[in-house]
Amino acid sequence: RSMNYATTATPKKDVDVK
Repeated sequence: RSMNYATTATPKKDVDVK
């Protein structure tokens, strides 16, 4: 779910996923 958000949201969330 977080990964999906990072894709649709800002790349900043991508860091949160890690």
